[in-house]
Amino acid sequence: MSKEIKKELKNELEQLTVVEAKELQVGNAFHAFRFSSAIEELDVVEANELKVGNAFHAFRFNA
Repeated sequence: MSKEIKKELKNELEQLTVVEAKELQVGNAFHAFRFSSAIEELDVVEANELKVGNAFHAFRFNA
């Protein structure tokens, strides 16, 4: 990931306290995930795709 992209992500994340909930459909169940971290605690990882049925979801995880 380039320094420019990391800087842009840092600037966006500094303005957030909570990342918007993301929904994951598993069968008929819906699960919402909330992530809240200070930028200093984040080790940005490339987004991973998770396939569940026909749905694809990208998530960012703290290292």
